[in-house]
Amino acid sequence: MSGIFQPTHLGCPVCNQETNHHIAYGISAYQSLAKERYKGYKCGHEFSLFDALRKGCHGTFGILSTFSHWQWSSEEAVIVGRLFKIPVPVPSDVTLFAAFLTPYTPSNGPQVHYIPRVLDLSGPELLISTTGSLVTPSEQLGTEMRLFVGVYGFRQSESRGWARLFYESLTDYSEHKYGLAIFKLATSLEIACEKTIEIYLKKKDVSSSLVQRLLKSGRNWDTRMGRLSDIAPIFLEPSEWEAFEKATKDSVMTVRSYRNAFAHDDPVTANYTDASEAFTTCFPLFWGIERILKDCA
Repeated sequence: MSGIFQPTHLGCPVCNQETNHHIAYGISAYQSLAKERYKGYKCGHEFSLFDALRKGCHGTFGILSTFSHWQWSSEEAVIVGRLFKIPVPVPSDVTLFAAFLTPYTPSNGPQVHYIPRVLDLSGPELLISTTGSLVTPSEQLGTEMRLFVGVYGFRQSESRGWARLFYESLTDYSEHKYGLAIFKLATSLEIACEKTIEIYLKKKDVSSSLVQRLLKSGRNWDTRMGRLSDIAPIFLEPSEWEAFEKATKDSVMTVRSYRNAFAHDDPVTANYTDASEAFTTCFPLFWGIERILKDCA
């Protein structure tokens, strides 16, 4: 088990608050003070891993970065209206789960509207399309443009079912499948809650028969969250617990409501803002789950 919190980049939460946007720096840019605590070489601010990740877990780039174990980026020349294969130096022990494509206009070239899309990220090459938009004149197809490519992966040693489902939800989020992303996110969270409660009870030498009886008696959102909230304060720092407690309340509207709507074919559909808020809300919950599992291992 590798755990879902092994970031390759961190942003100082104090500096991020002052500038009001996510800034990513390598962990090597900081002095390690103690376990999961750092000090910025340039700014001098001291901060925890939790605070850095929580502050950065907003928007597509921040959310994907928060949960990735490996990242790679490149600037590529592309032709509008064609398919491209981009070689990615992915390590043998990493599985790609998302790519972030940002088109931009060369400073000395024409502005051509196009929509980059990931078609396949399952191999060592990233297959993308660079389709022109509805407002793109046909004569502009074939124009060379620039594309910034960011790729995100998780360690293959992460074999837990709920964690792999969680990364599938991040894939859907990156591909703009927001309703499906929240549905998988909520499902992975519920499974993680149940597994965490089971492991905790067994660690306390509760009999297997009683553990199973307790789990079967509370397979709904409120009960699972309530039980997790009963044990989380034992394992979390005060600031972590405060964020966790708030997230359990917020998740009813930001996660559960959209999960239910998707499951029951409700015409209400989630958009980018809804999905981003759902992942941001779930960050303290997954952080608490990982802390409990780590201490009970």
